[in-house]
Amino acid sequence: MRRYFKLIIINWKRCFMRLVEFRLEVVAWSIHSIFWIALTFLFIWLIFGQVQSVAGWTESQVVVLTITFGLFESFLWFFVYPSVLNFSKMIRRGDLDTLLVKPVNTRFAVSFSIFEFDNYGRFLVMMALLFLSFSRLEATLTLANMISFVLLFFIGVFIFYCLFFIMATMSFWFTDLWNLEDFLESIVDVGRFPTYIFEQGFRLIFFYVLPVAYVATFPTEALMGRPSDLRIIAGLMLGIILFIISQLFWKFSLKNYTSASS
Repeated sequence: MRRYFKLIIINWKRCFMRLVEFRLEVVAWSIHSIFWIALTFLFIWLIFGQVQSVAGWTESQVVVLTITFGLFESFLWFFVYPSVLNFSKMIRRGDLDTLLVKPVNTRFAVSFSIFEFDNYGRFLVMMALLFLSFSRLEATLTLANMISFVLLFFIGVFIFYCLFFIMATMSFWFTDLWNLEDFLESIVDVGRFPTYIFEQGFRLIFFYVLPVAYVATFPTEALMGRPSDLRIIAGLMLGIILFIISQLFWKFSLKNYTSASS
């Protein structure tokens, strides 16, 4: 376990050093993040200037939902997206061949090879806004609510990591998945809205088949004091099932991999 933790730290430092080599780019991405946040909240204020609620959600609740979505997306860009999107490149360049012979779990090495710091500014701003927005919620914030929020948030991250890893593993057969980034972002983007805005049939799909409700809706409802125990249990079960499926698919793919040079 210590060896894997050290590997994460080494990759983290390597990616951070690469980032600070281009300081102007860091400043540009920070400004871009703040601009994105401003536009997002402007959009919310424009909507609630015309209506009182959206699918039963008030303006303050949608604000917290939007902040949660921003945190979720930033977290994915830091931990999940970069390594997943780099996977097909590793196969094409032959980097995976070298990784397979190293004394480390290959899936672990693939999943934590790259960390992206470009969204750090948005993540920090969103964290500050989340704490400032607590007072606007029409609910009493308790320790249990906060624990449920954190659990549901990271359950959602794990679920989508498994889903994205399954998709990335298809790179063994389709080595140039150039549109994978757009496809992954499109799935997550559905979670920026309260899933209750969809019709009952689509709502069931987004709850249980493609669980985008775990992106922001369920964590936000946990902060609002709504029951979350069953959602936490269901999310854990779904995450375990997806992890097993992704692991089986990964092993099957490795058995059929013949290296980039063959």
